[in-house]
Amino acid sequence: MYPLALSVINDAASYEARKHAARKYLEGFSDLTEYRRDIRAICALKARDERASFGVKIKPAEITAQAREAAESMLTHERETIAANYTGTQCLARIRRWWDKTNGVSYFVVWIKIPQTNGGFATVKVPFQNGYGSHPEWTACRALKDLGLFPDVAEDAPRFFPVDFEDQGYMPRRTL
Repeated sequence: MYPLALSVINDAASYEARKHAARKYLEGFSDLTEYRRDIRAICALKARDERASFGVKIKPAEITAQAREAAESMLTHERETIAANYTGTQCLARIRRWWDKTNGVSYFVVWIKIPQTNGGFATVKVPFQNGYGSHPEWTACRALKDLGLFPDVAEDAPRFFPVDFEDQGYMPRRTL
């Protein structure tokens, strides 16, 4: 199999497009399917260039498989970049909730603003999921641990993390 993923990962020309796609996914502006589609399009362009330059034949199924590897690599890179630029100060987690009257289930979404060394913020979205009570706080802390901002401790209660929670309460689903 042709190492297309390595060609894409090491391609400086497509770096900004891959970075933008990964940031859009982490910020919640696109879902996983859309993110993978964006990366696959970048891989397809690189495969076309490789065909023209070296005469290699890359099957569409191989492009898709290599695109998944390139997508995971870019997500890991973006997560590491956010963690490396974290200032160590308070993060802000905004929680919005929605109550499904038909099924009697509570849902939430969390946006986390992480202070960065350049003076700005990195935003990460915890996807729409069901839960009530303090579940959004626990989920937000777990997401921050997964980013590598905080060490893996045995007790991962929200009170042990430097995060300010702003619960905006229940609101219409369209505002989530």
